[in-house]
Amino acid sequence: MAVWRDDEHFSAINAVIGPLAGVTFPSGKDDISEDIEKFRSQIQFGGLVATQDPPLHARTRSLMAGVLTPKRLRDNEQFMWV
Repeated sequence: MAVWRDDEHFSAINAVIGPLAGVTFPSGKDDISEDIEKFRSQIQFGGLVATQDPPLHARTRSLMAGVLTPKRLRDNEQFMWV
């Protein structure tokens, strides 16, 4: 949980990256933030809101908050189960 919540030192992409990512990052670098963003579109699930890093995650989440209200989810629950 400490890694998941530490936005300063770790990217949310850690949740999905691994040997199946299909992207190799340079070893020996302390900061690969630019490399992650460069290859994010090639990483499976790299475009999901859950794998976005701040501040992009906060902006996307605030846009979705207006659409994904509890009432709207209740109204569409049957459709989501199909």
